[in-house]
Amino acid sequence: MSEEMRIMVAVDDSVASERAVGYAGALLGDVPRVRLCLLHVLGPLPAELAISEPPSADQRDAQAAWMMEAREAALPLLERARQALLGAGIGEDAVESHTVDSPEGDLASAILEAAREARCDTIVVGRDAISWAPQLFHRHVGENVVHEGRGVAVWVVG
Repeated sequence: MSEEMRIMVAVDDSVASERAVGYAGALLGDVPRVRLCLLHVLGPLPAELAISEPPSADQRDAQAAWMMEAREAALPLLERARQALLGAGIGEDAVESHTVDSPEGDLASAILEAAREARCDTIVVGRDAISWAPQLFHRHVGENVVHEGRGVAVWVVG
């Protein structure tokens, strides 16, 4: 294999996410030319911040502050996942981390768009990943990614 394999792993604070990261690490720990792109999708804005269009300057400031706090809160999740991958033998320079927002609460679309932007052709997601998702969807995120994904392999880890 001469090309670099690019694989996105969706990360949140769930046990399913930990299993997905562990699976990816165990499977890919000794594989050369692999890059793992860790992704955390930020939850939707709280109702009190998801206000009218167009938002006022104060509302925009409050939304920006919330997003910054949410991104900072995601850093320990991403670092734990990174450390797990390094412990499985993935090279330090082969792991990158990303956060994206999901303004509409559509996790599958956010994951698929991030995978396209990062040029990943495989997505790894835990079966019950993204802890705030069950209240938004009847299917779990992995099913939605499989259903909506075209041209990408999806590993749903149970």
